[in-house]
Amino acid sequence: MNKIRRIDRYINTLNKEKRPLEHGIKAYSEEHDRLTGVVRRVKALGEIKYPNEDFEKRLIKAVTAEIPSGNEATDGGRIATGTKRSNGMRLIKSAVAITAAAFVAAFIMLSVADQCSPKESSSFVYAMEKAMQAIKAYHGIIEYSEINGLGETVLQSKKEVWADSKGNYYVKELEGVSKGCITVNNGQMKWQIRQQEQVAYIFQSFPDPYRFSFELGRELEDVRRALTIKEVGEDSISGRETLILEITPDAGLPYRLWIDKESKLPLQRESAMQNALMYKMSYSFIEFADAIPDELLSYELPAGFAEINNSQQQLVAGIEEARKITGIQILLPDKIPDGYFLDKIAVVKSEPSIQLYYNKKESIAMTDSVQGGFQKTNPLVVIKGSPAGEFKPEPGSLLGQIGGSRAEIIDDGLIVSVRWQQEDMEYTVLGNDSMEVIKAFIRGMTDGELLIRENNRQSAEEPQIKVEVDFEAEENQQKNVDAGHSPWLLDPVYVSQVFASLLLSPEGITGDYPVPYEAIELVENDGVSARAVIHDDKSVARVVYLKRLVRQDDTGIWTVIGYDTDNIK
Repeated sequence: MNKIRRIDRYINTLNKEKRPLEHGIKAYSEEHDRLTGVVRRVKALGEIKYPNEDFEKRLIKAVTAEIPSGNEATDGGRIATGTKRSNGMRLIKSAVAITAAAFVAAFIMLSVADQCSPKESSSFVYAMEKAMQAIKAYHGIIEYSEINGLGETVLQSKKEVWADSKGNYYVKELEGVSKGCITVNNGQMKWQIRQQEQVAYIFQSFPDPYRFSFELGRELEDVRRALTIKEVGEDSISGRETLILEITPDAGLPYRLWIDKESKLPLQRESAMQNALMYKMSYSFIEFADAIPDELLSYELPAGFAEINNSQQQLVAGIEEARKITGIQILLPDKIPDGYFLDKIAVVKSEPSIQLYYNKKESIAMTDSVQGGFQKTNPLVVIKGSPAGEFKPEPGSLLGQIGGSRAEIIDDGLIVSVRWQQEDMEYTVLGNDSMEVIKAFIRGMTDGELLIRENNRQSAEEPQIKVEVDFEAEENQQKNVDAGHSPWLLDPVYVSQVFASLLLSPEGITGDYPVPYEAIELVENDGVSARAVIHDDKSVARVVYLKRLVRQDDTGIWTVIGYDTDNIK
């Protein structure tokens, strides 16, 4: 397929409101990526304002007014009359019409080019980013509701939330099954006080996989990654005038976001209706402050409560003290990325392991640093410890290599994590910076290079038996998963297990799967294509080939495209 056909196919897919197969991956060339980027920006624009219907007539009239009047028309210094004059005028009018059409086309192209300017096409994102930059902290009440197909609304829960520009937060459950529960992260530690259990749980402050739903900054991140943003109306939320935006995300179904006209910040979000249900999150109250009150960020064990420390961390004064406690020899990275410094050293005696916490003092450019809506300090952790057992990557993780050893790579959009085993030790580097920064820390620790197979590259081996795929059925499966059903389709190992088991029991499976999950090893996964080896003699399939056909990110389902029955490759 040539370049023009690829772009044509890409445009047709977008016009059908579908995600092109090659979106988000380097499928062809940098030129193709640039062109598809322009296509997406044009698609995100509103309707083009074409000239009025009489524009062409007025243009022709204006141009013909400049033509010599009377019965004369010059032709190399001679005068053309009669039929020659008539033909000449037809030619002139044709030329004028062509000129007018060209002018209209040029007008439209200039209009499109003007509307394609980055500032214009990203005006909503830009306004939200500027608003978030001006906020030091905010305090609000969030209501979470479920709406059925009849329009009936049921309140699920209500939270009081505080959040600040340093990444700290305080969340208290006001209504719902966890009523009374308080969760706090002050940057040094995270704790959760559960009133019903009379227990306080202590956690590490970083990484922190859960904060709270409808956090303003996270909404900004989602909007920044959106494929299209369209204004569809106006409304009043909690006494504030809002614009209603329809967001087409880079993954999942379109949703609506209500933006406060004054503050330029999100006040309400509604999901798409799926299976006769939709979900709404709304700030019934919001205010802005200089800081979270100190008493909310100070840990104190309530009287009569038990304390359970799940972090198992102990801060130490230096590398030598860490070595004495754990028996692990660790060398500091000989070279780290500019701006980072060693913030603290901790040990976990039970594992044992040593944890090096790095941080970054200076502010970062807004386009690289807005996370949770605020400037992040880019915490990063380097961990070295004794392995708990045989190295087994998490299902669905990407796979790479470091110094000949397999590496597990997880990128959830906020935190990047790389884990591998080498010389009887297990290493992990994780942080909320770019993959390039993570790679630089890995080089500084091991002198090794993280190698990741290029996305969407055809595997060196082709399946012996290809599986016919019903793409429409796969799209429906993707929608079911987006609605919260069949999450196992996001796990390539589980998909391989079901496929291999159905080869043995095509009439259906009762009880346990004939091919156990533990017998399947994921040997290749670049995020788009994967290959699993089955270590089970009774299995018909020895190697299963999978691909994310509908959506090429961590929300996309896996589909079996073929398998081998012969020797394991």
